[in-house]
Amino acid sequence: MKILLGILLATVAMFVFGAVFWMNPLTTSFFMQSADDRRTGTQLKELFPETGTYVVPSMKNDPELLASLHEAGPIATVHVRHEGAPVMDPMMMVTGFAHELVSVGFAAVLLLSLGGSLNTYSKRVGFLVCLGAMIAWFSPLSAPIWWMHPWPMHVVDAVYIILAWTITGLVLAAFIGAPVKKAG
Repeated sequence: MKILLGILLATVAMFVFGAVFWMNPLTTSFFMQSADDRRTGTQLKELFPETGTYVVPSMKNDPELLASLHEAGPIATVHVRHEGAPVMDPMMMVTGFAHELVSVGFAAVLLLSLGGSLNTYSKRVGFLVCLGAMIAWFSPLSAPIWWMHPWPMHVVDAVYIILAWTITGLVLAAFIGAPVKKAG
């Protein structure tokens, strides 16, 4: 029961931190704005007819055309969702919390599986900070390398991930301790 409480409280801490972090205007100050959002939306519907992810130039072009278009630029990854949605959809919050809850649950399983090797609070917190750094390094920071995305969004996302797992670690590590050795 103590571990489940720890998972729940660590998830709440991560969720609240995320809300504060992403409501800070500095975290989205690097987002660009199109010259005309209405016209851009109309053109997106015309140029990208289905909901999905598009890479421009498309890798489905013949190799010579792909090389020519790639070298000339622009290069883009466009995520298109034709169905509209509220700016702050309550279901998104519920799903986001569930996603974080499962993620923290996985972290708790990792901590428990390491048993006595993380026998101090600081070692458990440090492990979760390293876990966050590993996730940040591997996932968001790979997009600028492999997909040629601009760096700012992914760097901010990586900072968020590391800080979120640090805060989660500070809470979760208090509830999952080293196993108690039985006398005998």
